[in-house]
Amino acid sequence: MDTKMKRSDMTWKALEHEAKKSCKKKKKKEELEEEEEEEEEEEEEEEEEEEEEEEEEEEESAKKNKKNKRKTNKKNKNKKKENNKNNTSKNKKNQKKKNRKKN
Repeated sequence: MDTKMKRSDMTWKALEHEAKKSCKKKKKKEELEEEEEEEEEEEEEEEEEEEEEEEEEEEESAKKNKKNKRKTNKKNKNKKKENNKNNTSKNKKNQKKKNRKKN
């Protein structure tokens, strides 16, 4: 009877050992999964931050472009005005010359 008890004790010990092993494996697996999830979340956050930065840069460049357009438009308007003034004064002078020649 002692041998039977010892054998059953050994099988119980073996079973307990196997249970502990499987439990450890499960824990490791869960920890790995958690780490992977955390890494994925961090990557997603980084991607979101990069996207936000890109959007901000695009907005800033759009604002700069608008400002530059306004400046160039103003310059062009001023040039046109100046040219018109010059042309009108030239036209007046030419008209006066024609009138003088006629007289």
